[in-house]
Amino acid sequence: PEERAAQYIREFEKTLLADLSLLPAENHEDYITKYTEKVRDLFSRHSRILSAAITGPAKFPASRNAKASESYGRAVTDFEEWRAKYAKRVEKAIEDAKPQGQKDEEEWKRLRADIRSNAETCADIDNGERGLYREAFTTSISGKIERLAKNGREELVNKALNYITKLQSEPSEIGLKKPLFTSRHSIWKLREVAHESVMKSEAAASSEPAEVFFEGCIIRKDFAQDRLMILFDGKPSADMISRLKGQAFRWSPRNSAWQRQLTSNAIYAAARVFYPEPSQSEERDVLRRSIQKA
Repeated sequence: PEERAAQYIREFEKTLLADLSLLPAENHEDYITKYTEKVRDLFSRHSRILSAAITGPAKFPASRNAKASESYGRAVTDFEEWRAKYAKRVEKAIEDAKPQGQKDEEEWKRLRADIRSNAETCADIDNGERGLYREAFTTSISGKIERLAKNGREELVNKALNYITKLQSEPSEIGLKKPLFTSRHSIWKLREVAHESVMKSEAAASSEPAEVFFEGCIIRKDFAQDRLMILFDGKPSADMISRLKGQAFRWSPRNSAWQRQLTSNAIYAAARVFYPEPSQSEERDVLRRSIQKA
């Protein structure tokens, strides 16, 4: 038993060192403390599980041993989830701490690499090196840029379209036999789409939130944050929370509100939160129109 325990400890130590190699130095002390606590809990729970050699007799309380085994299994799952969440939280903190210029440059490098990879595949198809469907790769490129345009990422969209022009110039930089996109393709209109999205966002950011007061709560259209919020005077009932979640509203501690992105579907969903029954369609439509007009 002592040798097996030492082996387990060495395995946990290796995992800990591997985790620490991926974390900033300032997180090491906190991580080691919490990691050690969880490993102690794992050993404690595991110590309550007896081997089959002992539990063999018919009179042994097998159900108690099964519960101990289940408890240990849950602890193992919790341990692995904690490790993943901790790493993700640290990664997000590191990303948030980066200067905006650095974030933008890294995002552009990822996008450029993705465009080039898809374009090179198209070149291989043009030259008969791959028997693939060319349009799948051009659609992948245009789809990503379209999403950026709709989100108002004007600078990134312009860079992407300029890069595509460079790749398919004559002679093509990567050996394309024909352009990725013809001059009539809708991708070239995405500069205007991105610019219009920026203008729309700036106008929305300067707009005051619109509110509808309804049955002890406030339904707010927050244009600056692009969120439809439902604010209650106190904690809503369990049934109301279930309905909110069922309509894709999520709790925001920062805004102290249940919210989702401000869209037409969100307005319909808010009305369904308060009038979920088919027989309440008339009342639901009245509330929906009130939110839309606000």
